[in-house]
Amino acid sequence: MTEKQKEELSLRNKGLKRCSACKGIFLIDKFFYQRVNNKKYPRNCCKKCHMEYHKKYKPDRSYFLNYCSKYYKNSLKKHPYYNSFRDARARCYPKNKLGKRGIKFNITLEEMGKLWNRDKAFLLKDPTIDRINNNGDYRFNNCQFIERGENSRKGKL
Repeated sequence: MTEKQKEELSLRNKGLKRCSACKGIFLIDKFFYQRVNNKKYPRNCCKKCHMEYHKKYKPDRSYFLNYCSKYYKNSLKKHPYYNSFRDARARCYPKNKLGKRGIKFNITLEEMGKLWNRDKAFLLKDPTIDRINNNGDYRFNNCQFIERGENSRKGKL
């Protein structure tokens, strides 16, 4: 074992880690974690250096999702219908199949919540959003939540 490896091991035993960018020694909780084979490992640089790197070299990215994941996870807990909302909205983008057909997405997140409660989707095993009139837009009066199996059978008729 080299001298440097011994030093790193002694730091880890004390709950510390050296930042590869600023060379400072910090507590482990000052580092972002990454998952490798379902195990969490601290990254090589501290949170401050990691943020500076992303601001400098990757400014066009949507301020990396790992940092914003707390908000995302909380929104899923508050709104179990958020995935349906996001996926239906994405299907209506101009480059996708429904967007090319001219189908618009005109539902707010609050209206999606009202649909969720109106159709009692929280009782369904695998709820999906369905347009009653397939040529109509995603509107409050044209949508319903039904089981995924029923929705897939409906498309094959």
